[in-house]
Amino acid sequence: MEIRTIFFFIVSAVITVTYVLSNEYENSCFLASSHPRRLAQDYIGKLQELTDSLSVDLGECSSPKTLKRVNSIRNTLTSFQHDLTDCFTESTTYTGKRNCTISGYQCINWDSKVPQEHELTQFPDDSIKEAGNYCRDPNGKGLPWCYIKDPIKKFEICPVPNCAALE
Repeated sequence: MEIRTIFFFIVSAVITVTYVLSNEYENSCFLASSHPRRLAQDYIGKLQELTDSLSVDLGECSSPKTLKRVNSIRNTLTSFQHDLTDCFTESTTYTGKRNCTISGYQCINWDSKVPQEHELTQFPDDSIKEAGNYCRDPNGKGLPWCYIKDPIKKFEICPVPNCAALE
């Protein structure tokens, strides 16, 4: 396969991954089950391998403009790899930024009195206010969860994987 064709494929793939993933993080309640984190990590890993191999020999395509694009692609991939590693080792110490549930409900602030008052105080953050509306496990249920605006359910677990499952 010719270098230009490979480069075009990589640029197209990165644009696609960038679009999908940036939309996921703009819509924080994007369901993990509809775009598995693990699959995205594998895909980005393969793209990273391809861009790394391009640096070895870009041949006639090695203009400063092309090299700048390749470096930009690498930086984008590295950035998304960090975003995709949102996971917990112990649920009670999770301090990530996930703020939606497995069903797509937006989490409500922990210091809110709706849907119910609670006595939870064991947050890994400095205060309940800093816990905001992020998924947490203040009572040791075993998985990060949050309160939701559903009068029947009241709370739901969040799609945050255990880090061991991603290895």
